[in-house]
Amino acid sequence: NIGPGLLSAYYVGKPIHKGLTEEKALIENLLNHKKTRKQINSINGIIFENMIKCALHNLICYEEDINKINVFPVSDGDTGTNMRFTLESSINSTPSSEKLGEYLKNLSKEMLFGARGNSGVILSQIFKGFYISLQEKKCANSEDLAKAFLEGARTARESVVKPVEGTI
Repeated sequence: NIGPGLLSAYYVGKPIHKGLTEEKALIENLLNHKKTRKQINSINGIIFENMIKCALHNLICYEEDINKINVFPVSDGDTGTNMRFTLESSINSTPSSEKLGEYLKNLSKEMLFGARGNSGVILSQIFKGFYISLQEKKCANSEDLAKAFLEGARTARESVVKPVEGTI
């Protein structure tokens, strides 16, 4: 089962920023299943899209913190910002789809086209790995998602000529 732990992992307690009422509604909708004790056994493209929108909200909350820990290859302090712009532009450019594989195909393509900086390109490769793993899926269960995370990490690492911890 994909329980509240996975779906709430995107939100770790920072306050909702002023003007982000859409994200607040998404969080409430995703967590609503907790109130009814309904378990989500799989996710489709629409649920994944909502999870990514919530991830964007969380990235916005921690953008400056991520910028501060950016040290490789140079300490230019823009990793969080580049990741935010990459994720934001791809979400805004990707059409919704109930089919998970179709949504991931379009999202990963838009993410690569809209990538900013090294961190944006690496982020796009994580989602390319998700697409590689889930391209034939209309929905994914927890086992499918675990495999997709591994493929995302592998694809991202292979996309860097000389991967160094702290880059990925």
